Amino acid sequence: SLIEYSPGTGWIPLVDEYITGQPSTCVCNFPTTATALYQFNDNVNDTCGNYNGIASNLNPYVTGKFGKAASFNGTNSNVEFSAGAFTNTTMSFSAWIYSTSNASDQNIFCNFDYISSVSKGFIFRKNAGSGNGALEIQLYDNSGSQNATITTETVTNNTWTHVVLTIDTTGASIYINNGTPKSLSASNPMAFHTATTRAGIGSYRYTASSFQGFFDGYIDQARVFDTVLTPSQITELYNEVVCN
Repeated sequence: SLIEYSPGTGWIPLVDEYITGQPSTCVCNFPTTATALYQFNDNVNDTCGNYNGIASNLNPYVTGKFGKAASFNGTNSNVEFSAGAFTNTTMSFSAWIYSTSNASDQNIFCNFDYISSVSKGFIFRKNAGSGNGALEIQLYDNSGSQNATITTETVTNNTWTHVVLTIDTTGASIYINNGTPKSLSASNPMAFHTATTRAGIGSYRYTASSFQGFFDGYIDQARVFDTVLTPSQITELYNEVVCN
């Protein structure tokens, strides 16, 4: 169903467009060139090959939206990878999440730390204080100033939900289940990324040795892109087909 070639630095599909219904969950560059893909099939390896994760205190892997999924315990689980993935002025993140509680603020994806008493980076999370865990994006500039927006939709617990975050030089947008985006305007938010060395899924690095915002539930099919996904590409991700 798919033919790829290797120039020596990974496998590249011979097609740019994918036929509807073609297996795609194991394909790095779907629906466009990707930076990283974490399928979480019993490991935190990057299918694209450049940014394998480091897992801490994950529960045993569970049946996911596609294949297996990483299981976060809400207390001290996290997955980190190099923030070297963020080299451009744009990025997108896509994942399927299965939340099991609204007990606290829970990080989904971030590039954030607290350096010399200054918050730097961004956090994409469920906000417990917003009422039943609505999604939130927080952007911090290099002085620690924050811009934040919370979606009007909440994430239903105990069901798989598709979430997408896009960031460019004008701000950020959040998509839930291929719906209308909730957007936040900010001044050059991509400058925030240069402050950190590690990116995180399921928690965020608060200091050099401590983490906060632990996700409670499962995360599957996490993809990172160095471009802003178009609405049609987000639809393709929402409708992607499992690789057998």
